Amino acid sequence: MKFLFGFLFMCSINTYAIPVDTTESINKLMTDLYQRGQFNGSVIVAVKGKVIYTNGFGESNFETHEKFSPSTISCLASVSKQFTAMTIMMLAEKNRIKYDDPVSKYIPELSKYADGITIRHLLTHTSEIPDVGDLGVDHPGLTNDEVLKTLVKQNSLTFKPGTKYEYSNTGYILLSIIIERITGKSYKEFLSEKILFPLKMNNTFLYDGSRQLTNNIAMGYSQFNQKDGYTALTTGDGGMFSNVYDLLKWSEALYSEELVKQSTLDTAFTPAKVIEGKTTYGFGWNITGTGADKVVWHTGNTGGYRAFIERRLKDRITIIMLTNKGNSRRMEINDAIVNILNDKPYCQSCR
Repeated sequence: MKFLFGFLFMCSINTYAIPVDTTESINKLMTDLYQRGQFNGSVIVAVKGKVIYTNGFGESNFETHEKFSPSTISCLASVSKQFTAMTIMMLAEKNRIKYDDPVSKYIPELSKYADGITIRHLLTHTSEIPDVGDLGVDHPGLTNDEVLKTLVKQNSLTFKPGTKYEYSNTGYILLSIIIERITGKSYKEFLSEKILFPLKMNNTFLYDGSRQLTNNIAMGYSQFNQKDGYTALTTGDGGMFSNVYDLLKWSEALYSEELVKQSTLDTAFTPAKVIEGKTTYGFGWNITGTGADKVVWHTGNTGGYRAFIERRLKDRITIIMLTNKGNSRRMEINDAIVNILNDKPYCQSCR
C-alpha cells in the first residue's frame, strides 16, 4: 500500500488565520487515513483554546466493536512523562526539591551507583542510567520495586552523567519513587491531588492494576489486529490513560500559572546541555524552535497504543492524537494538519 505521506512537507507558521474550510480539510485528511487503514483513534485540534476539529475513527475494541470517539480513554505511554516532570516542578517551586540535588539524597541505596546523577539528569534523559529494556527485567507486571532492586545491583555507568542524551524510562521511574519519598504519598495519589483533580481531568488515571480496563477504555492492537495491550505496573515512565478532551485541558493549563509559574515552564521548555552531541529534550518535553517560535511535543508508544501531543506556543495551537493500532504515523499526520492550518496543501498530490 502506497503511504499517503510520501510527499509531506513542513511549513512554518508566521501568521495565523483559520481558513473557512479548515475543518473540512482536516476531516478529509483523517477520513482518508482511516479508510486506508492508517489511523484508528481520536484527534483534537485547538487554536487559542477553541476546538476547531475533533473526531474519532474506527473501533476502540475490535471484539465488542465499540466505536473510538474523542471521549474514548486510551493509553498515553510516554506522554505520561510530562506529568511526572510537572510534579517534580511543583515540588521544586515549594522548595521541597532542587533540580541539581543528587538522586542519592532521596534514594540512598543507590549512592554508589548514582554518584553524580542529579534530578535534572533524570528529567532530561542525561543520567546514563540504562533504560528498562537494557536492564534485562522487562516483563508483564513489572513494578518500580523490581526496577530499583535491579539498579541497586548495578556497578557503574557507561558514561559520566550529563555527557549525552540517552532516553531512559528507568530515570522517570526513579522520579516517581522520589516523589513518593518526599510526599509520603503514592505517586498516583499525589498526581491526582495536584494535577488531575484541580484541572477536572475526570477521565484520566494512572493504571496500577487496581482497576479493570473496561469497555470505555481502548484496547491496544498490533497492525495485524492482534491484542497488544498495556501490561506494566511501573509509574513515572508511563501508565497513564486519558482522552483527547482531558489532554486539551492539560495543554490549556500550561498557558496559565494554575500549576506552576511560567518561568518554571520556561526552564522545562529549554533543552538540556550535554557534552557530546546535542539534545532537544527538556523536562518531559521535546523542544524545537527558539523564542516565540518554540514548539513542544512528545510521543508515546507501548504495545499497540500510540499517543501524541504538540503545542505551538506562539499561536497556541494544540494537536493531540490517541490511537490503539500501532501503525499510525503521528508526526506526519501532525505536519499535514499544521499545513492545513496554514492554508497549505498537506501533500504534493493535493496541489
